[in-house]
Amino acid sequence: MSRFAATDQDLIQKLTEIILANLSNENFGVSELAKGTGMNYFSLNRKLRSIVKKTTSQFINEIRLQRAKEILEQEDITAAEVGYRVGYSSPAYFSRCFNEHFGYPPGEIKKRGVIEPKAKGTERSYTSKKEEEITENEQEIQQPFLRKVSLKSVVIAATVIIILIVSSLYYFLPLSRLEPKDKSIAVLPFTNLSKEKDNQDFADGVTNNVLNNLVQIRKLKVVDASPIKEFSQNPLDFSRIANKLGVRFLLNGSVQKDGNRVQVTVQLIDSQLNQFIWSEVYKKELSDIFLIQSSIAKQVASELETVISPQDRIQIEKIPTRNQEAYSFYSKGRYFLNKRTLEGFKNSLTYFEKAIATDPTYALAYAGFADSYFQYTFFRDYPRPEGYVKAKEFALKALQLDNNLAEAHATLGVLLYYSEFKWEEARNELLLALQLNPNCATAHQYYAELLDILRENKEARVQIDLASSLNPTSPYIFLISSDFYYHERKFPEALVECGKVVELDSNLHNVYWRYFEIYRSQGEEQKAMEAILKVANMFDDLKPYIGKATEIYNQSGMRGFLYFWNEGTAGREGYQVEPAIVDYAKNYCLLGEKKKAMDCLEKAAALRIPGVPGINNNPDFDSVRNEPRFQALIKKMGLSAYQTSRN
Repeated sequence: MSRFAATDQDLIQKLTEIILANLSNENFGVSELAKGTGMNYFSLNRKLRSIVKKTTSQFINEIRLQRAKEILEQEDITAAEVGYRVGYSSPAYFSRCFNEHFGYPPGEIKKRGVIEPKAKGTERSYTSKKEEEITENEQEIQQPFLRKVSLKSVVIAATVIIILIVSSLYYFLPLSRLEPKDKSIAVLPFTNLSKEKDNQDFADGVTNNVLNNLVQIRKLKVVDASPIKEFSQNPLDFSRIANKLGVRFLLNGSVQKDGNRVQVTVQLIDSQLNQFIWSEVYKKELSDIFLIQSSIAKQVASELETVISPQDRIQIEKIPTRNQEAYSFYSKGRYFLNKRTLEGFKNSLTYFEKAIATDPTYALAYAGFADSYFQYTFFRDYPRPEGYVKAKEFALKALQLDNNLAEAHATLGVLLYYSEFKWEEARNELLLALQLNPNCATAHQYYAELLDILRENKEARVQIDLASSLNPTSPYIFLISSDFYYHERKFPEALVECGKVVELDSNLHNVYWRYFEIYRSQGEEQKAMEAILKVANMFDDLKPYIGKATEIYNQSGMRGFLYFWNEGTAGREGYQVEPAIVDYAKNYCLLGEKKKAMDCLEKAAALRIPGVPGINNNPDFDSVRNEPRFQALIKKMGLSAYQTSRN
């Protein structure tokens, strides 16, 4: 009697049929199989573990390998061709899996002679030698039955039997057949080992390009760890680093540039096993740097048993420029852009301009130029609208050269809504960016901000959480997440996100302003004052006002302080009033000064201050929301159709 219930056998047969029907689809995996059965991944995984003592991914892999073995026994084709037919895009990975499963490489299958093909020109058969020894009379007796049984059914039945037998002998390899949740990796900043210390920008460029190549692989979760400096200083505590970033694997490396030669050393680390599982040293001409970077990404995918789709492979193997000088300038541009400082923005523009001058067809350099102008303008240091106009110009040029650049589509999308108030056009660009690269954290962030403005709160939360999972080292993403919680009046959750910001960058003054607003809204005025005084302490031109602000708060409470903040500090020497106009408007709303609030908002809208569209979903403006001037402003921004929250 079988040790499996009939329902279990039915499930195994159904699963096998689904896998065989999708055998050549390299993108068919656990999620697709679960969907085909109407079960969720966790239920299916538990069921298979109880029946055949395997995970879902192991089950799929063994069906593929068994079918590959049958094809090799019956057809005179190469192992690589068979690998492609059963869903493996990498011949090397297919050969490795086959060898691990059967104990010998696919090339030896003919030597073993277990099953022979029929004569050339006859219909292929999957019967064994023993079956071919059946007498003619026996064949005649069986023919009516065999006519009713399809070739597919025979294969399915044989496969099921083999799976049940092999399951009792299954042994787990340390890394093979990983769960989908385990295919997560963080790229640590590569160390510069060059004699010239100013080659750090080149090492960072290699890190960034390897990261971008891995990000193209849709079945991987890829995290950039480079913004967290402590990892550079102490890269050996793998478990702590991986846990902090929410990944299992880490990619560590070093770069040594010497004239026209470059050496890149990489190590893939399994944080659960706390050991290196793969390492490689690439020594090549500098002109081969893109080949090195794409090879690293493909090998990592192979080690993590992740199929690279043809579309992803094209992006990974793309050579963005043949000009090494242009590449060097581009790397320096990204290096300075990632600093997110005034000096960094200026330097990034200089190097991106040099990269374009050296290679006018370098699409990535135009995309970097666009990103620099947008960030430079957004963070208040480059005049509007000129900065936004330049950013859009270069984003469009990048897309003219390469319409598959997700980063350029994302930059264009954020420009369309912050600069031009074109909400649906922006949505289309951002969705296209995410379609091209689902792992692009920046695209998720920009889309989340758009959804928040349009009051699509539920989806905004989904998108910002995806952004933070893909880039858990960005304090700005967690700050935005806190904003979203604040807009929904979820103050405890907003405070948690602020704590994450401080952990990442305690010098980011915006987070203390957020603390101020949260505590003020909760009626915890003393804590609110402590937070706002931290902000004041970060600016030399505000420090002289701390004593007076404290005195006024002690005498007149929060209302007195808000009046003082708006009207007593706005005229201070060297202070830029423009960026704070929306904050002033918010304070006036809380004070009941509706006219002054609207004066500020209308001025802010005319100047395209980034915070203006957010008034559509910020409850701090509820006191003026029904005012004719407020509604006129909403209409002018094209937000009249987005007045109802979608939770």
